[in-house]
Amino acid sequence: MTENEAAEIINDPCNITDELENYFEINTARKMAMDALHEIGQYKAIGTVEECRTAMEKQTAKIPRIMNTVTGKTDAVFFTQSKVQCPTCKKDRIFLGVIPEYCTVCGQNGRWSMNIKIEPRKPTDRGGYICMPLKKNVPEKHEGWYPAVCPICGMECWSDYARDLIARGQGAILLCTECALIEGARGGKGNDK
Repeated sequence: MTENEAAEIINDPCNITDELENYFEINTARKMAMDALHEIGQYKAIGTVEECRTAMEKQTAKIPRIMNTVTGKTDAVFFTQSKVQCPTCKKDRIFLGVIPEYCTVCGQNGRWSMNIKIEPRKPTDRGGYICMPLKKNVPEKHEGWYPAVCPICGMECWSDYARDLIARGQGAILLCTECALIEGARGGKGNDK
């Protein structure tokens, strides 16, 4: 018996009978209807199509916007404080130390913990990014430094001639520390040849 046949039997008012054969047919149709209602109830418990779509979108990693990162030291303890904005709910969150994998407000998977390899450049390296310290994080100019601007975010940074020389010779891009971290998390390789 198909679902359509079961629906016809249930909806036909003439199917009230004392005959045993029709009784079994009606009973089978009602059982199929009850099973279908049970299945619909299970789908409703999961949520609407829109709710399921929203939940799936939240599982797709979106890179959060790093508003600022401050590294400091108190009583011989080093710390990192990061202000991060979720790309979905646009809420700013401040984390001390490790940044969680998901937004603590809306649950968006944001690749919040970024696995970035940061190491000294080798003469054979090509492409990539060279970090320029942000003035907001390092307000005092060091010897040999001069003011610069990040080409992505426009924030004031510090650069020096050694960074410029490496960038030109190895095809790297000079970025503020925050933009370099974000681009590295996105998997960018700069001017990789």
